[in-house]
Amino acid sequence: MKSLFVALILASFITPAAHAGMQCAGAEPFWEITTKSTKEGDFLMFKAPDAEAPVALKLVAHTDAHGYAPDNMTVYKTKYSSLTVIRGECRDSLLDDEYTHYAVFQNHPRVWGGCCNVTVD
Repeated sequence: MKSLFVALILASFITPAAHAGMQCAGAEPFWEITTKSTKEGDFLMFKAPDAEAPVALKLVAHTDAHGYAPDNMTVYKTKYSSLTVIRGECRDSLLDDEYTHYAVFQNHPRVWGGCCNVTVD
């Protein structure tokens, strides 16, 4: 019984789930990430600088930071990358657009910083 309880807790931390809508972007270099849900799963759609089309990165896990309210700080993981989204007013450095969250995208060996607008179901 104890092992079943532990398995249920662990499953709640590793079950992939994208927000209903997430648009992240950064400047210098320009990049963007949106979310996409399909019957095959949830994806981060990453458009790298100078790329013609976005690359679909399948989400394998997402975790809210321990000690924070849900959706205040969330890490989304794919096989080779991670996106950390942190609630807080963020402004685009070029256009001065206002966003609801900060974003840090790590795709080894590169790390990009930017902002996100997040809507939750």
